[in-house]
Amino acid sequence: AKNSSSSSKSQKTSSSSSGAEQRSCPPSAATGVSIAGALPNPAEADEEFEVIVLRNEGSAAADLCGWVLDDGPEGSKPFKLDGQSIAVGGDLRLLRTVTGLALNNDGDVVRLFRPGDPEPVSTVAYEKAREDE
Repeated sequence: AKNSSSSSKSQKTSSSSSGAEQRSCPPSAATGVSIAGALPNPAEADEEFEVIVLRNEGSAAADLCGWVLDDGPEGSKPFKLDGQSIAVGGDLRLLRTVTGLALNNDGDVVRLFRPGDPEPVSTVAYEKAREDE
């Protein structure tokens, strides 16, 4: 049986948190992770083949617990990267079918946030995405 202590109830959450935002992993302050690219207008169906690629250029494997990826303040629902990790020098390819982030072909922005940081650690903006670029 798990021992649920009352101390967890006394922890405060940010005012924008709904209380249901409990994580099963500790937020990670990994460094060296950035958006390597995005394919908003693939030759195939956008819904299945749009992809965002994250890269870890840090000196250690990056656990992405608490990290969030979004397509701008007015875009799709932000995607929580809990449970994802990237090896040193590795890439993480995230398809739209996984993230739910729909990238607009006529221009959009992709932003990556570390836990607790209101400013993105990496941003990629584009205008008028040509097919398969």
